[in-house]
Amino acid sequence: MPINTTPQSQTPKPIRRGWWNDSYVLKHLVNAAQALNAAYPNDMLISVGQSPAWVVYTAGLIRQATRQEAPNTKYIAFTGSFMSRRDDDNDAPRFHKDASNCYPTQPDINGYFNYLASQEVTPAQLCDTLQSTQSKAVFIDLICHGSGFASFIHLLLKAYEQATPTQQAILSQAVLFHVYQPAFLHYPKPDHYMVEGKDGHFTRIPLTVESGANANVFPSIAGLKGESDATEQGDRLVPCYDISRYGRKTLIHAPNDDIVAAIKSSIENAVYELVIRNAATKNTPPDHEKRVRTAPNPLRF
Repeated sequence: MPINTTPQSQTPKPIRRGWWNDSYVLKHLVNAAQALNAAYPNDMLISVGQSPAWVVYTAGLIRQATRQEAPNTKYIAFTGSFMSRRDDDNDAPRFHKDASNCYPTQPDINGYFNYLASQEVTPAQLCDTLQSTQSKAVFIDLICHGSGFASFIHLLLKAYEQATPTQQAILSQAVLFHVYQPAFLHYPKPDHYMVEGKDGHFTRIPLTVESGANANVFPSIAGLKGESDATEQGDRLVPCYDISRYGRKTLIHAPNDDIVAAIKSSIENAVYELVIRNAATKNTPPDHEKRVRTAPNPLRF
């Protein structure tokens, strides 16, 4: 009997289920994204690291679907921290360089500045973009203790040292910081941070802190349950980049294209159901309502 040497087609690996299969989580994800768009309707939304990435992605998808325009979103890789927090009784938290030798070396900082340039978020690049679009840049993160976000802000302050006085004046008015702090995290919720910058001086960083229902979706989607690691089964959209003294100091992409595609598909369907079709139904005369409800999704993002 002849032996069949034709290679058998490989069975596709099944996609694991996750928060993107939960309609309750998706509803709150869409709500958080809509609130973000309502607060910053024409501004650039920048996800700092992975934690806020799926909310920023959903906000951009809603913009794209409802306005037929570019999402105006960015995703900046940043992982870890190298700033220490000190709470004063009569002031906001103060973040200073960590004394445990995890502060990055200057070559590593320079390497990260090169990465920021590749993402077009250096001071000069941001000024050009924001002036041409008459918009602002909103850096967004999920905070627990706050040291990670303060570490990123510290690097921004160092980058701004290279800006001209005119650029610094523009950025002081056009760069905003929006953070989510879920209710179960019992840290104080100040309206600003004090972050150490040049020569040991501290800079006041105003914050918009959101801690209500829109923040409480993050325990499900932001990796607080261990799903956001850079693995094949993780839900990471943004690469890792840890420049602290003991970090790997390079972009690490998760090999999870199938998971990311499944998440994007679920979010697209949720946006269509909760935003697009809901709006169409409300604005459609009763005799056309049935046709609208049964129409296939006409959107292709």
